[in-house]
Amino acid sequence: RPDLKLSAPKKPAAEPEGMVPVSVVSGPPLRPVYLVDRLLQLFVTTLLWGPDGCGKTQLAIAIAAFGAVANAVFPGLTKAKTFRTLFIASEDADNIILRVQAQAAHYGRTMGPDAKAAVERNVRVLNVKKLPDGLKIDKPSGFELLDSCLKFYEDEKEPFDALMMDSVSYLMSPAGPDITVGPSDAYANAEKLAGKYRLAV
Repeated sequence: RPDLKLSAPKKPAAEPEGMVPVSVVSGPPLRPVYLVDRLLQLFVTTLLWGPDGCGKTQLAIAIAAFGAVANAVFPGLTKAKTFRTLFIASEDADNIILRVQAQAAHYGRTMGPDAKAAVERNVRVLNVKKLPDGLKIDKPSGFELLDSCLKFYEDEKEPFDALMMDSVSYLMSPAGPDITVGPSDAYANAEKLAGKYRLAV
């Protein structure tokens, strides 16, 4: 149109100091980082759900032991590396070696001394009624318990790659007798721990 006058294009505003243009930082999305392929992911919460007695704790212990031993075989699963697990238990998960040996025997296998030593080194089971020496918690329950335990072992130069527990109640902060804490609160607390300590939960 002859009556239309085009103005000169405006210069783009200068980037504020300290800012990086989006084109510089954009790219393909970050790939998930798995400890156990397609199952146990860093910075992410994984939930085993089922009725009492169906074997949730036994499966979790088996996965922890699988991660602890460099050349361990778990049908259908692969791991990126050997990893260390802190297992918070309220039931009879204390003697993890006996439970793993029983699992191996069920499938006609034995647990050699090297594998036993690796599990003892890389899987720590913490019974909430038997806290380690040096760890003092006024009320050993809820999110505060998990946070304090992870901080304690981190200070002791014993960081973990995965946190497992036999009850979702540990992810619920004490909220008083008349306040209900729901699953969404437990999930949010799990995400906090996963990010803070770089864990799979």
